[in-house]
Amino acid sequence: MLPAIQAIRRTDKVLFGVVLVLATGSLLSCFGFDHGVVLPLVRARADLSVGPWVKAFSLLGKTWLQIWLLLVWFLFSHRRRDVLAGLLALVLVGAIVNPLKVTVARPRPYTALKAQETGQPDRDFTHNLSFPSGDTASVFAVTLALLPVVARPLGWLFLGCSAAIGCLRVIVGAHYPSDVLAGAAIGILAGWLAIRLVDKWERA
Repeated sequence: MLPAIQAIRRTDKVLFGVVLVLATGSLLSCFGFDHGVVLPLVRARADLSVGPWVKAFSLLGKTWLQIWLLLVWFLFSHRRRDVLAGLLALVLVGAIVNPLKVTVARPRPYTALKAQETGQPDRDFTHNLSFPSGDTASVFAVTLALLPVVARPLGWLFLGCSAAIGCLRVIVGAHYPSDVLAGAAIGILAGWLAIRLVDKWERA
């Protein structure tokens, strides 16, 4: 077997291992400490997003900004394949996350707390859904799609920023830990699949 193929397969095994760990952590968190961790933060109004720098940083999790940054990068670098992989990763995230949100129909922590305070059932607050975290999924998807083509220090920086955005979603009470862990797992899978699809199209 060629060394390059062996390296790819080793990388795939590592990624699938990470996804499995994240998915398991999400499941354990969902039935464990989700409410115990997040609802006290919401009650304490621990909302870091009011800070201008934190608010600006959190925008990196928004799909519209990721698309804009990818297009700007394309204008300056003309790296069509890599930008296509990033955009495809976002499409895959949308195709997975949005149906899951509707199916699970989990209220966000702050709406769940409002339901408790008002005595209304959670289903009255399902217009803004929590599981999985779309911001976390999209930022991890783009990061994974670009990871093979960026320098290693920059790749670690991207991964750190992705993890920080996921943590921030929990801290500000927008998501439970299980939402973020599931979103990260979905994002990694979407980024990996986007790379494979783009490679396949280029070989066709």
